Amino acid sequence: MNTKNLSIIFCYLLGLLSGLQATAQTTLPYFTGFDNANQKAGWQMFRKGNSNSTYQWGFSTVEAYSPAECLYHDYPVGQSTLVTDDWYVSPPFTFAANGKIDSIRYSFRGFGMPGAGDTIAIYLLQGNADPAFATSKKLLYDYRGDKYINSPLWNLTPAIALPPTTGTCYIAIRYRTIVNWLDVRFDNIRISGTGPTGIGDKKLSANDFVSLYPNPAVNTINIKTSEPMVENIIYDINGKQVYRGNFKSEINVSNLADGIYILRCLSKNGNVSRAQFVKQ
Repeated sequence: MNTKNLSIIFCYLLGLLSGLQATAQTTLPYFTGFDNANQKAGWQMFRKGNSNSTYQWGFSTVEAYSPAECLYHDYPVGQSTLVTDDWYVSPPFTFAANGKIDSIRYSFRGFGMPGAGDTIAIYLLQGNADPAFATSKKLLYDYRGDKYINSPLWNLTPAIALPPTTGTCYIAIRYRTIVNWLDVRFDNIRISGTGPTGIGDKKLSANDFVSLYPNPAVNTINIKTSEPMVENIIYDINGKQVYRGNFKSEINVSNLADGIYILRCLSKNGNVSRAQFVKQ
């Protein structure tokens, strides 16, 4: 067997191993600001272009949207006509009943705008974290054209719908350019689904008794109910209780950190209803 064939087999086996690396699915809702080891866990880079370049996905503490770090990719200075094609891929998810990327913060800098052959985009991969071995690659959001805002300010991409999919899926951020000054940063990614939140209730109401607004919230949430309630509890994304008290139709959430939260309300009849909100 010649060296070329051995290389092909080796690359194929690497792709299979990357897809099998984590069988446990990531709990939804999910949040990462790339600020610590837990928030970076499961993310990995796949380089499909020039792998010798030192310009690749990394983390920066400079002007992150929220402390302490953000994900960034520098312009591949001096790479001539070599193609930079770097993917940064999330831990595994399941979206059997669909889902949503609730929000992504981004800041695009440098002197360039995406041209022919350039790509700054969000994808949904199925079956394998390595884009080369994924069974499908669905483009979710394309930052080219008028969606590429060249500014040092942070902007918000809200509500990217995730279609129902079978098996393991991954959210992937792609950076591709040949010779263009595209410096990009991403931060505070929030993902939700329609499945269990991980916060258990002994008795869930058959109907939706609770709604809240505004969502996302900055200072307060206002709660509307269709039956009398006696208690409010708020949990963070990890299921930790961050607020509990007698029922109020307005709750001050200004002291909560940015992220996804679950409001749990208990009625006089013993019914429990939940609503999800984003704190910004």
